[in-house]
Amino acid sequence: TTRKQQLLGVLTSDVVKAPFRRTIRTFGRVTYDETRLRQVHAKVAGYVEKLYANATGEMVGKGQPLADVYSPELLASQQEYLVALAARARTAGSSIPSVAGSGDELVASARRRLELYDLSEEQIRDVERSGHARRAVTLYAPISGTILERRVTEGQRIEPEMNLLDLADLSRVWVLASVYDYELPFVRKG
Repeated sequence: TTRKQQLLGVLTSDVVKAPFRRTIRTFGRVTYDETRLRQVHAKVAGYVEKLYANATGEMVGKGQPLADVYSPELLASQQEYLVALAARARTAGSSIPSVAGSGDELVASARRRLELYDLSEEQIRDVERSGHARRAVTLYAPISGTILERRVTEGQRIEPEMNLLDLADLSRVWVLASVYDYELPFVRKG
């Protein structure tokens, strides 16, 4: 009876067709997308003469200067490249094909070494145009992003295995949330 329903506290409602939604409250943390993280290394040993990107949290654009590095090894490689260019110019007019071709091989080898040290095409052309090796070579940002960690200071000696900076593109981030096992069936994409 209605009276018994009221005494028991029974409530009724009409059955309606509606999507089943369950709210799950949890905690999470926002972090960078690991696929958009880059570490910056110098591929030669040397010294940081000037540090342009010098603060954690600083935003840098792709191709923006990060640091000027002096490396005796890199300086010698640039000088070898200039010597190879001069040798090619001297041997280019030779009537012996192997002599004329050896100059091209020397230039290609010396140029490849500079490319392996991550000198840009523009930096290599600058050495060619000027005819002088650069004492300090600039490292440029490989991606646009934010400096997450800086592990180098001006004047510091660096080695090839050293990670100088961590850069991350924060235009897309991850949220890492913790959900209990019994709530997993209620969690899905979207």
